[in-house]
Amino acid sequence: MLTGQPPRRCINGQALLAPAADLVEVSDGHIVLSAYTDTKWQAMCAALGLSDIAVDPRFADNPTRVANHGELLNRLGDALASL
Repeated sequence: MLTGQPPRRCINGQALLAPAADLVEVSDGHIVLSAYTDTKWQAMCAALGLSDIAVDPRFADNPTRVANHGELLNRLGDALASL
């Protein structure tokens, strides 16, 4: 906003948090997932039965989830596709 250049859309979520308002496909449509803190991430994974993703080092904390955002969305999509 301070540069004078209009912001450009880059993804559904947010650039500095993951998952953050990310659209994930499920069997009957889409859901939006957000887990803004590491504690919320762990709780979301536990609630959804995604213990393998919760302990994956690529998704251990917010910086690694942001760095691996594409893979994170792929893994979440694969895990939740049958819901």
